[in-house]
Amino acid sequence: MNPEPTEDFSGTYEQVDHMGRPGINTVLSADADIKNTHNVTIPSRMQSTFQADFEAQLEGLHDAYAVALGFTAEDVDYQPNILGDILNGPEPTSESNPNPVSATVLTTVLANDVLEVAPNAPTKYFDAGSGAPEFDGAIGFTGRRLQDDVIDVSLILLFGGETGARFNGQDGFPQLVTDGVDLTADISTSFPYIGAPE
Repeated sequence: MNPEPTEDFSGTYEQVDHMGRPGINTVLSADADIKNTHNVTIPSRMQSTFQADFEAQLEGLHDAYAVALGFTAEDVDYQPNILGDILNGPEPTSESNPNPVSATVLTTVLANDVLEVAPNAPTKYFDAGSGAPEFDGAIGFTGRRLQDDVIDVSLILLFGGETGARFNGQDGFPQLVTDGVDLTADISTSFPYIGAPE
C-alpha cells in the first residue's frame, strides 16, 4: 500500500510569472529582458516601471506595420480605442470619438498585470455593448469568465481602433483583431466548470 502523499512547502519561493491579462506582456514587451523583469515585478510597481516601454512598443508595432505595408506612419498610427468612458470617465473629449483611450491611457492600465474584479458589475473581460459607434452598455475589466476570449479582446484594444475592427484584414491591413481560435471547451456552471477534454 502506498503511503498518503504529503506536501512540502518548505524552501524559498519566487514569483516568476503574471497572468492577470494573458498576452499583454508578450505583445508589449520589446525584448525578453523587459518581459522577464515584468513577470517578477510586484503589481504596485508595474505601471511606473513599464508603462513607457509598453507605449513605445505599441507605437512601434504600428510603425512596423506601416513600413511593411507601404503606408505612412500616420496611416497606421495607434488609433484611440473602444474602451471609452470605462477608463476615462463619462466626459467626452471630441465629436468623432466621444471618449478616446489614448496609447498612454491604455498602456498605463495594461502595464499593471492584474485581474481586476468589480463586485457590483457583471463579470466580463470586455463587452462592447451596442457596438460602434456609441458602445452603449459597454463594460470592461470587471473580471474574467471562462468563456471570455481574452486574447481577442486584447488584440481589439491594441489594434482595433475606434470601431474595434480597424485591422480586420480589409483595406490592405493585416488581420490583427483576432487570433482565429474559438472557444472549444465545454463550460459548465458547476465545479470543475470545464468539461472533460475531447
